[in-house]
Amino acid sequence: MRDNLLEMPRDNPFQNDLFDRKAIAENFMKIFEADEEGIILSIDSAWGTGKTTFIKMWEMMINNSNEYKDKYETFYFNAWENDYIQDPLLAILTEIEVNDDKKKQVFEKIKNKGKKIVKPLLSTGLKVATHGIINIDSLQIDSYIKNEMPELIEKIGDSMFEETVELKKSRQIFKEFLEKEQQTSGKTIIFFIDELDRCRPTFAIELLEVIKHLFSTKGVVFVISLDKEQLSYSIQNIYGQNMNVDGYLRRFFDFDFKLPIPDRMEYFNNKYDILSFKDVNEKTVKIFKQFLFGFIKGYNFSLRDIDKIINYLKYLIPLIKEFKQSYGITYTVVVTYLYAYLISLKIKDSNLYTKLINLDYTIGETNIRSTFGLNNIARMSFKHGFNDIIKEQKIISRLTDHVLFSFLEVLKEIGHYNLDGYIDIVVSINEKWEELNLGCLFSDKQCDLIKNLEFIENISLGE
Repeated sequence: MRDNLLEMPRDNPFQNDLFDRKAIAENFMKIFEADEEGIILSIDSAWGTGKTTFIKMWEMMINNSNEYKDKYETFYFNAWENDYIQDPLLAILTEIEVNDDKKKQVFEKIKNKGKKIVKPLLSTGLKVATHGIINIDSLQIDSYIKNEMPELIEKIGDSMFEETVELKKSRQIFKEFLEKEQQTSGKTIIFFIDELDRCRPTFAIELLEVIKHLFSTKGVVFVISLDKEQLSYSIQNIYGQNMNVDGYLRRFFDFDFKLPIPDRMEYFNNKYDILSFKDVNEKTVKIFKQFLFGFIKGYNFSLRDIDKIINYLKYLIPLIKEFKQSYGITYTVVVTYLYAYLISLKIKDSNLYTKLINLDYTIGETNIRSTFGLNNIARMSFKHGFNDIIKEQKIISRLTDHVLFSFLEVLKEIGHYNLDGYIDIVVSINEKWEELNLGCLFSDKQCDLIKNLEFIENISLGE
C-alpha cells in the first residue's frame, strides 16, 4: 500500500480511496477546527490494514487543499524509523532538521526552541553518572566514605534539584512558545506520528510522555497511528502483565478511533482488476483467482499481504505458460491451485515455505499433514458465489486431501532421490476429467512452479 503513495495525485490523494476513509479525515478536520484546547488522537488498527497510507493521504489532503492548507501546518514522524535514538524529543527535533520542507518555518522554530530542553536533560544525566563534582579516585575510600560522602550526596542533590527546576522552566517556556507561535501564525499545528506500536517499548512510552507533557497545548494536534493491542503488550513488558493498559493509555489520548476493518476481498478484487495481462487464458486466470481468494481468507491476509500478492502476480503471470495456453481441465485446475497455495504460503509463512523448497520435512501422511497444516486448509472455503468456475465441493476437497498432499510427497521424493520427474503418482479430482501424473510438473529434477516463484523473489520486489 505504501507504494501507492507515489501514485497518488497530490491534488486529490483520496482519488482511489477504496474504503471511504476520506470521510473519516474530513470529520476529524471539523473536530480540529472547533477545538480550543489541543487534541491527541489515536488511530487504532492492526498491522497491515492501511494506517500509514491513510494518514499520509490525510496529510497530503491538508497540504494541497485550498480548504485546509492556509489553516494548518503538518509534520509526519515515523516513530519506528527513529526509535534507535534514545531520547524521543531529540528524535523529533532531528527529524525536523533533516526534513527538506523549508517552507514550514514553524517547525524550524520548534526545533531551535526544543534544543534548550534537550540540553538540561543531557546535562543532568552526565552529572549524575559521573558525579561531576568530586574526583573519587583522588581520595582514600575509607576517608571518602567517612568524610566526603555526606557532602557529595548534598551536592548531587542540589545539582539534580537545580537541573530539574531548570528543566521545568524550560518546558513551561516551550509550551508557552508553542501556544504563542500558533496564535501568531493563526494555523493549527498537526503532528502525524506513525507506527508507534512497532517501537521499542521504552521509546513508545517515553514518546507518549513527551507528547502529553511537552506538546499538549492549545492549537497543537497529534494524530498517532498504532495497533493498540500490540502497544498494550509493550506497556505490559515494562509494567507487568497485571497493568491496567486501557486506563494507562487514557491518560494520553483525548480520542481513540478504531479504523473500520476493510473488506479484504473487495480490496484484492480492486487491486487485481487494475492489473493488465496480455494473451492470458481468461478461464485459467479466473480459476486461479478463485483459489487465491480462498487462501487470502483462510490465512487471514492483511492488506499489506495482499499488496505483496499483487506485486508477485504482476511479474509472475507473464512467466507461466499454463496461463497463456489451453490445457486439460485437470492439469489447469491442479496448476492454478498449487500456484495459489505456494504464493500464499510464501507470503504468509515464509519459514514454512523455506522448509518446503529445502525439502526439510519427512515423507509420510501424518508428518506432511501436520507440518503443512493440511487439515486447516481443508476447512478453508474456496467457494465464493461470484463467478466461481469450480463449483463442486468434492473437487475442492480432493485438491487439498489428495493433490496437495501428493504434490508435497512427489516434491520430496524427486529432490531426495535426485530423480528427473519420472515418478508414477497419478491424481484424479473428478471422474469425468482426465487423470494427471504429478511428475509432469517437474523438469531437470526441479519443480517448475517453484522455479518461477524463486525467479521473481530474486528480482527483490520488497514490500
